[in-house]
Amino acid sequence: MQHHLYLSDTYLDETTTTPLATGQAEDGRPWVALTDNIFHPQGGGQPNDTGTLNGHPVRIRRHADLVLLEPHDTHHQPHTDGQPDTSARCNTNGQHDTDHPLATGWSDTNDPLGSGGRPETGDARQSGNGRWAGFPTQGPMIARIDLETRKLHAALHTAGHLLDAYLGRHGFQHTGNSHFPGQARVDYNIGDHTVDRAALTEQLHTHFTHTIAAALKVTTQTHHGLRQVTIEDLDTQNCAGTHVTNLSALRDVSIRAIKVKAGLMKVGYTAAHI
Repeated sequence: MQHHLYLSDTYLDETTTTPLATGQAEDGRPWVALTDNIFHPQGGGQPNDTGTLNGHPVRIRRHADLVLLEPHDTHHQPHTDGQPDTSARCNTNGQHDTDHPLATGWSDTNDPLGSGGRPETGDARQSGNGRWAGFPTQGPMIARIDLETRKLHAALHTAGHLLDAYLGRHGFQHTGNSHFPGQARVDYNIGDHTVDRAALTEQLHTHFTHTIAAALKVTTQTHHGLRQVTIEDLDTQNCAGTHVTNLSALRDVSIRAIKVKAGLMKVGYTAAHI
C-alpha cells in the first residue's frame, strides 16, 4: 500500500523512501510509485505539486489508487496537466472526484501508462533509456516538493472551503470548483434567485476578515473511514486535498468576480500564503 504523506502534513517537503512499484509506459518512459508518497496529484480542483526525485524533475501521474512519478519532459504534454477540474469537488467519500488517486474505478481511457493494466511490482531497476537515462527507479530515493507551490495550493484550497462555508450556510448549492492559481472559483446552482453581487462581495470580504483574524484552526480527521477537513467552529467537509493548518496562514483573500448566468453563480477568488 502506498502511504500518501501529504494527507497528514501539508508542510512536509522532503522524504527518503523506497520504490513500491516500477515500470515503463508504452513509449519507454520509466515510472516509479513510491512507498511513501509526498506528491499531491491533480484532483478535486487542486493542481498537482511540482518537485524532484533524487534531483530529477518529475511529472506526477495517477493510476488507480497509486501516484506515479515519471521524468519531466517538456515535449510530452499529458491531457490533464495545467487544466483546472471545473466540475470537481470533494465528494461524499472524503476523496476528490474520480481523477483523484484515492478514488476508485480508474478508466482505461485515462490510463496514464497507456497500458490499461496495473503497475508491475518487483525489483526496481535504473532507467537505461538514453532520453531518460539516470531517472531513479531503485531506492533509497529522496523525494522533494516545491514548498512554495504547495503552500499556494493549500491556501487556495482552504480559502475555497472558507468561501463555501459562508455561502453554504446561506443556502447556496455547491456544484463545482477550481483551486488553480489565477482562476480559482466556486460554482453554485442558484436557480431563479437573484443575487446582489456587490452586497455579496462585501459580505464575503467581512467573513474573510473576521475568520482569518480569529486564527481558526484547520484540522483533518477520519470519520467512518472518510478523511474530513474542519475549519474550527465553522465548517467540515470530506476532502483529500492539502490545506493550511490555521486560517492565520492566509493572506490577500478576496473576491475577484461574481458572475451569474442561466441559474449558475461563479464566485472567483484569490488567496495567498503568508
